Amino acid sequence: MRVPTEFDAAAAAKGQTAVTTEFFSRTDNLPGLAANPQFMDAVFNEAEKAPPDVVQIPQGYVVFQLLAIKAPATPTFEEIRSGSRASSRTSAPASCCNRKRRNSPTAPRPHTI
Repeated sequence: MRVPTEFDAAAAAKGQTAVTTEFFSRTDNLPGLAANPQFMDAVFNEAEKAPPDVVQIPQGYVVFQLLAIKAPATPTFEEIRSGSRASSRTSAPASCCNRKRRNSPTAPRPHTI
């Protein structure tokens, strides 16, 4: 359970409820906000633990405070290696075939009239 903060008290004084979210990405839809580029731009340009800020959205105003920023996940060596192998399996055979076709004696040749 979350401990009430000054932010919660300020919202309650105005008859509003403060909502705390888990970490989210720029492309996530937040409850009550849907896909809202103005809000996402404001949040993702905010400094961590800065004082609360306000952003105007089509539905009205949102007061928010950015509590923490989670660093993007770094893929493990195994994830990178397996992705690289899968990529090379699909792209290498096609490029080899194209080279053989171009160098083939039966391949169409450019001509002039």
